[in-house]
Amino acid sequence: MNTSVTLNIGGVPEHFNYPWHLVLQHKLLAEHDLSFSWHDQPGGTGAMLKNLEEKKLDVAIVLTEGGINGIAKGLDAKIIGTYVSSSLNWGVHVNSESPFEQIEDLENGTFAISRLRSGSHLMSFVLAQQNNWDISKINFEIIGNLEGARKALAENKEIGFLWEKYTTMPYCDNGEFKRIGECPTPWPCFIMLARNEIIAEYANELKLVMKTVRQALHLYDEENTLGFISEFYKLDKEKVREWYSQTQWWCRPSVDLNAIELAQDTLLSLERIDEKLPINEYVADFCTLTEQPLSEVMYDWRVKSLQKALKSGGKSVGNIALTELQEFENLIQHQREKDITDFAQRLQLNETHHVADIGSGTGNISRLLAHLCNCRITAVELQTQLNSFAEELTLRTGLQDKIDHVNADFLSLEKDNQFDAMLCLMLFMHVHDRKAALTKCANLLKQGSTMIIEDIVALKQPNSEEENVLKNILGINSITSKEQYLSDLEEAGFKEFQLVDLSGDWQEQSEIQYEQLKTTQTQYRNYLQQRLFDKRLLFFGTVHRILSNGNIGGIGIVCKK
Repeated sequence: MNTSVTLNIGGVPEHFNYPWHLVLQHKLLAEHDLSFSWHDQPGGTGAMLKNLEEKKLDVAIVLTEGGINGIAKGLDAKIIGTYVSSSLNWGVHVNSESPFEQIEDLENGTFAISRLRSGSHLMSFVLAQQNNWDISKINFEIIGNLEGARKALAENKEIGFLWEKYTTMPYCDNGEFKRIGECPTPWPCFIMLARNEIIAEYANELKLVMKTVRQALHLYDEENTLGFISEFYKLDKEKVREWYSQTQWWCRPSVDLNAIELAQDTLLSLERIDEKLPINEYVADFCTLTEQPLSEVMYDWRVKSLQKALKSGGKSVGNIALTELQEFENLIQHQREKDITDFAQRLQLNETHHVADIGSGTGNISRLLAHLCNCRITAVELQTQLNSFAEELTLRTGLQDKIDHVNADFLSLEKDNQFDAMLCLMLFMHVHDRKAALTKCANLLKQGSTMIIEDIVALKQPNSEEENVLKNILGINSITSKEQYLSDLEEAGFKEFQLVDLSGDWQEQSEIQYEQLKTTQTQYRNYLQQRLFDKRLLFFGTVHRILSNGNIGGIGIVCKK
């Protein structure tokens, strides 16, 4: 990493950007010989694109649609990550004395915009598209910023203005503006752009800045966070609470490919861009592209359930003790601590060992092992959402120095003979080529190292209904007999097998979980809401039914390379 680096970073002077100010106030980057100067950009996305072009900014936090439009128009910059992953709710405003009472009144009318290519400009077209208006009949008045909009709306009672609704709320509350509707973005609202020459020279620094901003998100508990935002931006605390509950920060070098495609399609249909560009024209090379969401039945509910549990317990942000987090995780993951202790004993771990947790999910096992054994762990998870949530929880428990979260397919790991031990729990059932996966595990392990496996096996030949459920509901691509499993392990280079039949334990546990959900479903529905509850019920009901049929079971294997 280069030394004494100072980046010029800009963003709107709005509540979304509060964590950047916390980084500066608490000097979170001081030990890294890295800093940034924050530049408020009241002119919004259009002004930031211009300042990037003129090299007044190195990095800008801009609206997704505006950033994509800017790059498509030739801006020498790329997306380095997603900043806020939730959508932005634009308020549609007029002067409080305007005769306009609904969005339809603005058809063929005039909109105040901060500048051309700005978010307020582009979202006016999105509003028109959503309401099937003729976009060629829309007129615009460039007003510069929010203060310019206040003046324009005061002078013209029949002009409309789109701006983030919580930022303009004080002017609605004091009777200056009237909000006649809302227009949410159909994509994550804020992305981070950096000039290409900055990306080429400071990629590691950019990733470190993002990581530090994520750390700032958890400096305070929720009440103190709300208090800081309210005081810093002069907003009513209860209105801040409402906005905060709807906002999800991401601030990671990853981009939703579907969102980029949708934004491009929308801009193309609105004739704001001439053609769609390849994704690599928009996104920096070090960014992860997310193409598929989590499996709704297998994994999506796990993240959302734990998030809801933490929020209901007042622990959605801020530091959290590992024991306290484990209580919340046990509600969702049902991984007993005695199982983790057993893993640690079998692997004989201590502070000298480097352990691979392959398919680490939300990281609960990695965190417990690191805590119990003081060992170093590389937690490898293919699903971006799971990995990012795991990294956040590890940071909040203070274990980030012991655990390295890696968002990757473990088959792509390059260095052989690097791990002293390995955990592969409920992993190989998802791979298409188990033999190749087992060989890769053997290559990654040092000679004489131990691997622990838990997986699904076929006790008898599954019937056609079971095969369909295994593949399409549980996402299982590979299932075989115990005997074949051991043979595949031996062929991959493993020996000294200790095998445990887990079928009975799993069947009993799945029944307990399923019945508990059914008997307390009113409580769980109120807590999780209907859709999330239905996912959990489907998952546990399916697992219980499959295990009860007697054709499918579970196996635990301890083996050495």
